Formats: sequence, C-alpha cells, structure tokens
Amino acid sequence: MQIASGRTREIGLPQSKFLIILLAAITAISGCQWDPPRDNPLDPGSYRFQPVGALELLVLDRATNTPIAGAEVRIKEISEFRHTDSLGAASFSAIPADTYWVAAERGGSFPYGIDSTRLIIASDVSSRDTLRLAALPTASGGLKITILTLNSQPIPGATVQVREPNGVVGRYAITNALGEAEFAILPAGSVWVTAFRENGGAAYGRDSIRVDIFTAQIADTSLSLNALPSFEKVVVNAIAYADNPQQAEPFYFVRLKAVENDPDGSFHLRRVEARAIDFAHEDTIRTSLRYFPNDIPDSIYWGADIQSDQFYNSLIDNVVAIPFEFFAYDAAGGSAPPTSTILVRVLHGYPDAAQVQPEQYPQLRWIYTYIDDLQDTSLFNYLVRIYRTSFPSSLAYERLVAPNEGTQNLHVVDRLLPSGGIDYEYEVWVIDLYGNSSRSPRIPFRR
Repeated sequence: MQIASGRTREIGLPQSKFLIILLAAITAISGCQWDPPRDNPLDPGSYRFQPVGALELLVLDRATNTPIAGAEVRIKEISEFRHTDSLGAASFSAIPADTYWVAAERGGSFPYGIDSTRLIIASDVSSRDTLRLAALPTASGGLKITILTLNSQPIPGATVQVREPNGVVGRYAITNALGEAEFAILPAGSVWVTAFRENGGAAYGRDSIRVDIFTAQIADTSLSLNALPSFEKVVVNAIAYADNPQQAEPFYFVRLKAVENDPDGSFHLRRVEARAIDFAHEDTIRTSLRYFPNDIPDSIYWGADIQSDQFYNSLIDNVVAIPFEFFAYDAAGGSAPPTSTILVRVLHGYPDAAQVQPEQYPQLRWIYTYIDDLQDTSLFNYLVRIYRTSFPSSLAYERLVAPNEGTQNLHVVDRLLPSGGIDYEYEVWVIDLYGNSSRSPRIPFRR
C-alpha cells in the first residue's frame, strides 16, 4: 500500500480517484457497465461493474424463409424494443447479462403472428438468433394494371402506387416494356391506384383510378395518362434592321421560336406561351406564340415577335442575357415544367451598303464596323440577298459570305442576272453564332 500510495502522490491524484479510474479501465476492457452505488455514493468500495452483452435477432417468414421488415422485436424484462430493417434484422447493445424472453410480431395490412424465444445474454458476447413468424390469414387478392397513352400505346417506366384505405401508399411498382405492373396479396376492398411518369423521356401527368380487390381474384384494368407537352428546342434571337441609309439606329425586335413535343399529338395543344423576365426593372412580358406548320423545311414550330417598345424604356439595344421561359399547355391544362433560355446578344449596328454596277456581274460593297459588337470575324457571317422587284418579283440571289478582317467588304455576284431594264434590290445581313442578326437597308439598282 505504501508503494501504491507513493505512486498516487507522484501523479498528483488522491487514492480514491485513482481506484475509480482503474476500475473504469477494467470495465472498458471487459465489456461491462457501471452499476451505481446503492448505499454510500462517496464510498468507492460500494461501486461494482455489471456485465453486458449484445443481441442481433433475425426475423423470417416461416413459409418462405424470407426477411420480414417492420416487425417489432421486444425484450419485456428491460422494456426495450426495435423494428427489423429491410434485411429482417433488429440489433440491441449493452444488454445486462441475464436470461430473457424475446418476442417478435408484425401488424398492419400483412400481419405476422407473435412468437418468442428464451435467450441467455452473456457478458461481452454478441448473441445471434432467429425467429420465424407465420403469416396470419388475410382476405387478399391481386392487381394487374396496364398504363397507356391517350393513343392506347404502353408507357414503360411509369410509377404505379397503391394507396390503402387509410390513405397511405402501401406498395409501388415500375411498369415494364408493355406498360404493365402487378401487385400480389393486396387486402380485399377498394384501393386507389395512381400512376405518372416524370423521368426517362416524355413526362406523363398524374392520374388515379379506384379498383375493387376481391379475395382470391386478380383485378385486371388499365389507366390512360395524358402526356405533358414539352419542348424539343427553344430559341430567342434579337433582330435589328434599318429602313434607309440615313437611319442612325436600327429598329429591334425579339423573335421567339419553339419546337414542341407532345406524344399525344400537336392537336392536343391548347396554347404556347413565352415570358420574358427583366429582373433589373421587375418587368415581365408575356406573349402567346402562333403555330407555323412547315414554315421552315426541317421542323414545325411555334413563334412570335416581340417589338422593342414592349421592353423597358422601349429599348433592348443595350440589354443582354434577358431570361425567357416557355410554357406549353394541352387541352386538359397540363404542362411540363417550363423550358428556359436567354437572349445572349443584341447587335447595335448594321451594315452600311453601297452598290457599284458593272457590265455583267454586279459588285456589291458595304461597310460594317464589327468591333462594336463582335470582337473578331470568327463570330459572325454575312448573308447577301438580291431581290428582283420587277414583275415577277422573287429572290434572285443568295450567298453566305465569310467576313474579311477590315470594315470594307466587296462581293462579286458569281452568276449572271437577267438584264434589260429589270429592277433589283440587295441587302446584307450580319448573323452571329447564336442566330442574332442585323440587316442593312435595301439598296436598289437596275440591269
């Protein structure tokens, strides 16, 4: 005791505290827990450690030997309980070493009867055991449902939910390639079945059907969903144009185009709208788009033009990155989430066109100071058009011309134009990589 006492004084701890720390260390090593003193709490000698162990109980279906999730496992003597996980397991830790009755059961729509076992929990040992429960007899049936489009085509990948009479979604499934989903062992009675598709292609709106489930029968039904219209592509471009060479600033408008996609067919569409949001001035512009069938060779689209006077201060020439949202609504009022894009650039200037008329091949000249809007010639192209204005009027010539490095441009028409007192006009477009454009005035000439 003198040696122990001397060591205690060397580390600066009272003897009683040293003994407490020593006993705690022994407990940590041996897997035990402290049992609080029952008499004098100031007397270290009245402390004693209590052995503890652990338990993992697996709950299985007696007939199929498959895990039962959601079963309640109870240890009555210490008022502890757990619910089994998806693997049918329930775990307990720090259980005082002793002998216990452990019981398990599951209620709800698919109940399992109670069963129990007597287990010995040993000190510092993780015990494992298994209970097998018998399913209680219930009045049940089944359901097979096919999810279709309005055109009676199957919808694979749709989510189907079964709501029990208490309103809780008890089961769900994903339709196969034939649009089918099946449910076994549903409780007899009326259930609501809801279906929708949000991912994996076109979206289909949520709809429900009430189905009666009868004992020992499989209900076979179908549900048609409305495809929500969406967009394959939306484009917003700024168009600038000049009426005459003396015009100081061009006129502007914004052109909207949207290629729509609805598996139910375009005839189901009710309206297509676009909204421009000006966050700086808290100004919102709404417009309805018009249907343009076969207006361009490779698509059918909806479009609209918004004049500049509809924007804040009637100007858009100094505004960039205006956000736009496109909405498509079908006859039922359904719509997929809006498709968004932005107006990325406005061309402030336009080509100043002048014309020189040679004998056979016209030479067209124009000036464009591109550095004001576009930093280099790789960001845009010129489009040259010549119109015949004498009867019969027509587009007589069109060429895409790569810009040179200077502001002076010359293009020699590479084919003969009919002559003999025929009137023409030519114009030059500047078109950037996004499709924004600016057009020169039309310059008349005669051949």
